Amino acid sequence: MPPLQAELRSLAPATAMARVGEAWAWLRQGRLDQARPILEALVRQEPGFAPPRELLAYAHQMAGDLAAAEREMRAAVALDPAQPAFAAGLGVILRHRGSEDEAEQAFRTALVTAPGFPPAIEGLGRLLLDGGRAAEAAALLSPVTAAPDAPPALLALHAAALRGAGRSAEALPLAERAARARPRPPDADELLAAAQEDLGDFAAAEATTRLRLQAEPADAWAWSRLGRLQQARGEHEAAEQSFGRAVRLQPQDAALHLDLAESVWIRTGDLGRSLARLDAALRQRPTVTLFGTKVRLTGRAGLTAEAYAMAAEAVAGDTANAGLQRVAAAAAANAHRPETMLAHAKAAQAARPDDPAAEILVAEALLRLGEAGAAAPRLERLLERDPVDQRALALLALAWRCGGDPRYAELHDYPRLVRAFDLERPPGWSSREGFLADLSERLHALHRAAAPPLDQSLRGGTQTSHNLAVRRDPVLQALFAALAGPIEAYVQSLGPGKDAVRRRATGAWRFATAWSVRLRPQGFHVSHIHPDGWLSSAFYVEAPEVVRAGDRQGWLQFGDPGFPMAGRPEADHMVEPQPGRLVLFPSYMFHGTRPFGGSEPRMTVAFDVVQA
Repeated sequence: MPPLQAELRSLAPATAMARVGEAWAWLRQGRLDQARPILEALVRQEPGFAPPRELLAYAHQMAGDLAAAEREMRAAVALDPAQPAFAAGLGVILRHRGSEDEAEQAFRTALVTAPGFPPAIEGLGRLLLDGGRAAEAAALLSPVTAAPDAPPALLALHAAALRGAGRSAEALPLAERAARARPRPPDADELLAAAQEDLGDFAAAEATTRLRLQAEPADAWAWSRLGRLQQARGEHEAAEQSFGRAVRLQPQDAALHLDLAESVWIRTGDLGRSLARLDAALRQRPTVTLFGTKVRLTGRAGLTAEAYAMAAEAVAGDTANAGLQRVAAAAAANAHRPETMLAHAKAAQAARPDDPAAEILVAEALLRLGEAGAAAPRLERLLERDPVDQRALALLALAWRCGGDPRYAELHDYPRLVRAFDLERPPGWSSREGFLADLSERLHALHRAAAPPLDQSLRGGTQTSHNLAVRRDPVLQALFAALAGPIEAYVQSLGPGKDAVRRRATGAWRFATAWSVRLRPQGFHVSHIHPDGWLSSAFYVEAPEVVRAGDRQGWLQFGDPGFPMAGRPEADHMVEPQPGRLVLFPSYMFHGTRPFGGSEPRMTVAFDVVQA
């Protein structure tokens, strides 16, 4: 290159950077019409210069053209691989495009180049958290937030990750720091109130939530939290009003509608009133999610034929809609129509062949029809994809049992996997009976509902709200401290192995959630599984005399799937309830209870355990 031309070329980046700054100023004002021509000209004039490529990628991203944004950011990375901002920016774009694996690699590449680079830490942390890898996200963020000047956004993200990992006690101080920080993350109040609620400090959670509502009265989730806190105090009418405010603000959010419907139902037992707001939202703007919520709740209220009729009418007008076909398949299952269930499930699968939800519906329908041999391979494939899918494990065990497969005995090794422990007297009480009496008194005070939740397994009783394992009550805290010993003994007894239970054992565990159920005479639990648990439980606080009558009334039973099927197997294992007895078992096992007579209630505490 001639000397003069080389000198001009060396000056070009400085001039180009001035033009880049000009384009950036336009972008910050949202003026893509002014910024893009500058950047496109720079890319043509200086093809080896990376910064215009980065800004052009952002311009395309702002315009919604993610393919073009990815193309330009990849070009920037190729031109300057040592610049962490380019790799992190590529990660953001790839994540928006749904390419999570490539996005993770891009964020990690940025962190290799510049360890601790905040945009890469935040991008990777959010990706891990949203992908169900909260513990990994927390570990990534921990060194960064240890610094006193940690970015507020990362404080909030770390608090969210710790909550997601079930470590709310550690999340609370981070959430408090985020709430005090400047600039204040937009979700700081929400995180702080959530951590306070998790830890059972309902008064503090309500105070934080009310401060949030003063500043942002249109925050639907804050209204929903307030409703839950009011419900925990037994203020059901106030809770209903708060849930109603949330629904008015976000009328298309099915989770908020579920909160409101449950709140009305447990107070009144009136299904029409419970679903009134949901019906209004469906008239305004029908969606599959809202419609599926209505169908499910209608079926759970016992109106299974009506629920299926609604689903069948909807799917008839849109047969290629996989979501509606899944809703119809589930409704057909509840109405005990296995052939119809199979037809809808196969239609859902035809519309979306890679959908595991449709595949498991097909497998269940085949089981209901007595075709265990056809169901088993489908379930095995699902478990290759997700080895901890509890529903697939439960159905596969059923298929193996119906088909005479000896592998059933491994999944349902009752002597090893279903174990009963009689609780020791907790410190501070002179007898176990005295402790159980105090615990019973506490629990009866928490059972304030008039009806059981619509979306749960119990029939003829009530269930508490909020996680009992974190309530700041000395009797409840003594209970969970006393339960730790038997759980630890159970986990240690498993030993190493690759079966469905032992391969998840890490040596560390935590309570995921805990609740209490009070069954009235003739009440029972429909056979069910716990899809989000690893180990599940029943701890008996009160057991009526009738359970010892010899006919196994009120007993805990395993192996009955709870739904009609050809050659339906009966329960093949039972445990007698006794006050002070804890029963632990894998969460994938179908379990329920038998109805009982007499006049005394049956009080239990149940919880799920997951790996820490």
